[in-house]
Amino acid sequence: LKPSQEIPQSQNILDKWMLARLQSSINVMTSKLDTYSIMEATNELAPLITDLSTWYIRRSRDRIKNGDLASLQTLYYTLSQITKLAAPMMPFLSEKMYEVLNLRELTGLESVHLDLYPEARELTKEDAELLETMANTRKIVSAALSLRVENGLKVRQPLNRLFIELEDIPYSNELIIEEVNIKQVLKGRPDEKSISNFVFSEPVWLEKTISEELKLEGVAREMIRSIQDLRKEYNLSITDRVNVTYMDKPENIKAVEKFAAEIKQKTLADSLKPGVKYEVIKT
Repeated sequence: LKPSQEIPQSQNILDKWMLARLQSSINVMTSKLDTYSIMEATNELAPLITDLSTWYIRRSRDRIKNGDLASLQTLYYTLSQITKLAAPMMPFLSEKMYEVLNLRELTGLESVHLDLYPEARELTKEDAELLETMANTRKIVSAALSLRVENGLKVRQPLNRLFIELEDIPYSNELIIEEVNIKQVLKGRPDEKSISNFVFSEPVWLEKTISEELKLEGVAREMIRSIQDLRKEYNLSITDRVNVTYMDKPENIKAVEKFAAEIKQKTLADSLKPGVKYEVIKT
């Protein structure tokens, strides 16, 4: 990655949203600082950093881990702008961030306090639509995940359908599918014949019935988690390949028969074999 202060160009919805979210905070903080409302400007930082860490980075971690250039550029640019935004309120922390991000070398300036403050600009129509889309998406995701918790449906257990009982509002089907671990997102509500198979929390209906295939996929996800935990425990790098032994249980064996390729791909396993307990050996 070559560091840059140019606004990244990406077609990925998460990248575009993060840049719009950043610009929104720049606008608010600039406006507040111009009227000497220091506390109100400062209060804008925490939600921005939370959105960066708990939504953007978490949802983009696979892209970042795999070296996707657009996601890395978006992350670097956002961190560099946050460093400058925070400078008036957190002078020493922002100075350290300026150093860690190698911004001194990039800008030729010795201090963040010599750099220009991020420039406020009116949000484009696309930016405003992206912010609305993501706000709606996160509201739907929150309601669906709450239903999972309330009904004892583990997030790693894939479910079949989610109905959204909202009209004419934008949201991202793709992100909802990934975040809620659902196969289909549909508009409206389930028909009366199948409604007993669903649980409801405004504005979503979540199908709770789990087929045998979905159950096995859930078992495979749990196996992946167990293997990944062992990789972390043994301090393996993200490129180290391993041979895996998994617990010899009927459901695990069936899950491996059906999802071996996915388990191997996500855990960098060269082989999978049943045994007394989970073990990973670096190859």
